[in-house]
Amino acid sequence: MKPAFLYVVLALLMNSPLIRAEDQGEMLYEGKTLDQWIKQLQTGGYRSCLDAIDGIGHFGPKASRTTLLLEKIQKEAEFHTFESAVRIALMRIRPEKNVPHLIEMLSPTQIQIERLNAMRDLGYIGPSAASATPELFRIMGNEKDRVIQINAASALGQIGAGGEELLPKLLQNMQEAKDPNRIRDLLMTIAYSGEVAKSAIPDILPLLSHEDPSVRASAVLALRLLDCPRDTLMPVLQEMVQESDPGLRQMAVGGLSHYIPPDVSAIQALIQALQDSQSGVRISAAYTLGTLGEYARPALPALRLLVLQDTDSGLAREAYDAIKQIEYRMPGRE
Repeated sequence: MKPAFLYVVLALLMNSPLIRAEDQGEMLYEGKTLDQWIKQLQTGGYRSCLDAIDGIGHFGPKASRTTLLLEKIQKEAEFHTFESAVRIALMRIRPEKNVPHLIEMLSPTQIQIERLNAMRDLGYIGPSAASATPELFRIMGNEKDRVIQINAASALGQIGAGGEELLPKLLQNMQEAKDPNRIRDLLMTIAYSGEVAKSAIPDILPLLSHEDPSVRASAVLALRLLDCPRDTLMPVLQEMVQESDPGLRQMAVGGLSHYIPPDVSAIQALIQALQDSQSGVRISAAYTLGTLGEYARPALPALRLLVLQDTDSGLAREAYDAIKQIEYRMPGRE
């Protein structure tokens, strides 16, 4: 099901700090300058463009000259994921336009979904949303709604405020929790708590062996969001693709798209998953191949065969969409 795999996109949009290049005095994100990200966006394939939109957004207001380009892409978006990624990038580039309204939407007078959406967006904006921290801390101290509290903690972590103070207590609560639902909630709160939460990776790894499959699946998602080292997580994912529980297989399939460029073995595992006994896993495999865009070219023959032969309309449609994403090339835009 598509919404489950939008976590892949959420994992791409986690906050990371900019780094100053000592030799040029330019700001870098993921080792690239703003101009390099712009060039990648104007000429790249699907996944390269998605990564470039995210990269540009991480420059914040320094990327203001890209606003018209991003708005044009948003207006003419070939894929809904481009629309979503551009929306987040523009919020990061123009925090002064968004943060005051989002703070207003945190009010207890607003319905729960509006408050949750505001917390999510403040987290996406990151450090530039620091003016929201007093209200988020107030929510943490006074709110009775556990879902609201968890999302406020996540927003604070992504903004970079309070994470160091909150993390030890979150980890303690997770280790003491017995209820799988509670463990999953705490895992996601930790995972969305920003850079400081990467220190929690060793505490999360044991949950990959938890007796409850849903906790194991949530641990995988949390480790992806925390950008767990490839050599640690990839073997776990490739083993999980063979699990008897279809929910675990589906989560593992989604995780195989996390590392770019992907391992050859990851592409092969996804191609094999197109023949899984469960329709949900097959559909997820096709969707995940699509998220890899140009990196998944070896899967094109298998996907084309599904479009022509498969009687599962959902799978055939997902395979068709994946082919479009894999073959996509951004038309040059100025």
